[in-house]
Amino acid sequence: MTAVQVFRLPLLLLLLCVLQVRLSSSACVEVDSDTEAVVGKEFKLGCISCKMRGEVEATATVDWWFMAEGETDFTHIYSYSNKVGMVTDDRFSGRIEWLGSKDTLDLQDGTLNILNVTYNDTGTYRCYFDRTLTFTYYEFHTNIKNITISVLAKAWRCDGSCAEVDSMTEAVVGQEFLLNCISCKKREEVPGAATVDWHFKPVGEDEFLHIFHYEFPISSILHERFESRLEWGGTKGTADLQIGAINILNVTFNDTGTYTCTFERTLFLQLQNEYVTIKKTVELIVLAEANRELTAVISEIMMYIVIVVLQLWLIGVLVYCYRKIYAENEAREARKAQRAKKK
Repeated sequence: MTAVQVFRLPLLLLLLCVLQVRLSSSACVEVDSDTEAVVGKEFKLGCISCKMRGEVEATATVDWWFMAEGETDFTHIYSYSNKVGMVTDDRFSGRIEWLGSKDTLDLQDGTLNILNVTYNDTGTYRCYFDRTLTFTYYEFHTNIKNITISVLAKAWRCDGSCAEVDSMTEAVVGQEFLLNCISCKKREEVPGAATVDWHFKPVGEDEFLHIFHYEFPISSILHERFESRLEWGGTKGTADLQIGAINILNVTFNDTGTYTCTFERTLFLQLQNEYVTIKKTVELIVLAEANRELTAVISEIMMYIVIVVLQLWLIGVLVYCYRKIYAENEAREARKAQRAKKK
């Protein structure tokens, strides 16, 4: 490769990068609309229709249609043409703003903004792009997109605050043990209330004993064998329980057995309340002393393996360096002997 070719290669790569950046800066990406609006707030109803050939001149109009929940026909609610938008349905009068492409007839973004959302806005919205592409002849192209939205009482917080983690199953005699039970609501925005009951079946017995009940803010120990040995370790400060854990104090071998946790949950919906029952089971074993976890054992074994490998590597490096230094000394002494003979 000549010096000129070496110089041209980076220059060519630089030009390709610049071209890629310019193409990307004007790119159009079709992103789906959100589908959950909150009553009383604004909602952006997204609709994007990208041209397949950006270099071809075109004009477009956008029309929005709406079919309310429970209805069977679509109604024309909005039209945008020649840089002018018009609401065509009284239900949305004064409540729709154009957020799509501006200052051009070549529309690719047909997004609307719905103001002061109401429950009646729940339903299916249809977005029509009527596009005319200008070639040596005219070609008429229509693009249709459907969006179904749901209107909620308040925004759903997807903060990952509830995760259903299984309880530990090995307790140590004489110590405390947290008997875990978590039942997350599927929709955080729906208000609710719950009670938690714990039942216990000792080893060798057939019937469950009702041992604990919690209904905010009162907890009750219901069996004498756990008297003064159970504490509420679940959700505090609210009747909307999602954690039903209890803490067993001074664990004994007689606590070995099967525990069931029952959530009786009431969801307060608009039309009618919904009642849900969730049951979870924990098999508890009481040990004289704690077993070491498998991960701890594996970690310790790996630590010793790493230490041995590093020591062997260090010994190998020392031997290599010693042999190299010894060989250099021997070569130096041989050269000195040859120079002495020549003299």
